[in-house]
Amino acid sequence: MGRRRCRASVFMRTEAPPACRETAGKKNNMRVLMLGKNSSWMGLHLSHIEAAFRRRGHDIRIGDYHRMATLCGIPLPREMAREQLQRSLEHLVKRFQPDLIYCVASWKYDFPRLKSYFKGVVAIHDLDGPRSPLPEVLAGFREADLPLTASRYMVRLAEEQGVTAYYLPSAADPDYYAPTTLTARESRLFSAPVSYIGRATERRVKYCSLLKEKGLALYGNRWRNHRAAREAGLDRCARLDRNVAGRELVKIYQASGSVINILQEPLEHYLTILSLQCFAVPSTGKCLVAEWVEEAEEAFEPDREILLFRTPEELLSQVERCLGDPEFARKIGEAARRRCLECHTHDHRVAEIERLLSARPAEIPRRH
Repeated sequence: MGRRRCRASVFMRTEAPPACRETAGKKNNMRVLMLGKNSSWMGLHLSHIEAAFRRRGHDIRIGDYHRMATLCGIPLPREMAREQLQRSLEHLVKRFQPDLIYCVASWKYDFPRLKSYFKGVVAIHDLDGPRSPLPEVLAGFREADLPLTASRYMVRLAEEQGVTAYYLPSAADPDYYAPTTLTARESRLFSAPVSYIGRATERRVKYCSLLKEKGLALYGNRWRNHRAAREAGLDRCARLDRNVAGRELVKIYQASGSVINILQEPLEHYLTILSLQCFAVPSTGKCLVAEWVEEAEEAFEPDREILLFRTPEELLSQVERCLGDPEFARKIGEAARRRCLECHTHDHRVAEIERLLSARPAEIPRRH
């Protein structure tokens, strides 16, 4: 079977990856206001998206909705915070005068009020799909000019409700999530045949318990305290007493023979959404063993760029393949990084937003 190519247009190579440092021309540059949670791992994610917009010639600002809802950093009661958020947004919009407002992962805004003074395009990017209350997500889709979602399921559900939403998956910065050389201390701390990073849940305990004799390393502050994890003996696989983020994630990926990804509840009922980790791990050139979702096989070629599983037994089988043939796992990781460079950078996602804004003027109104 020949190699699967990037699916147009979401997975079409539209721009050189960030590693090439090619900057797009500024002929069609926009002023973009990106709204999101500008802290923790999401803040890092937003900074990578911001850099991609800048590389493509756009002027961009980030608005942190948590800080916008405070009074000089002082938390407010819920109703006062909600009003403060709307006022802060209005002040920011009138000062910056963006062409595009891009709400990432969350949209806590009064859209009719926003559109009373903003005449550009409002885009929302749903990264959680059916993990969020579906009526709220669909209401956001109806109010936005450009509804984007990382879930094919949500695209279909929106269509059933008479709303057009566009598929736009997550991505990773292949310069940040890149192969790196570890120090001796980092190798001792993080080296493992297989690693999992995530919150302990009953379902994840069921999957991970089959790997506890395979050299599994677990990261997340709940693995040592979760009752089912302790009963399964997984507390002994936990490496740290805290969560990990940022460059530490990259080092863990790099020190692992393979990294597994297990869906968050309740996504196992929908089998949808490739998480950020499903792009970050391959970007580092490491083998990802991921739970099957409907978007997986169009993003990566199974058994060449990714290993997929549907059951705990299939997870065990895929991990044993990697353990029995480290060269096989290494080649999977190398091929996956090449795919990420070709199809899954933030530059590619920004290019898709540009395409949607320019190619569908009848469907996506421009207000200026």
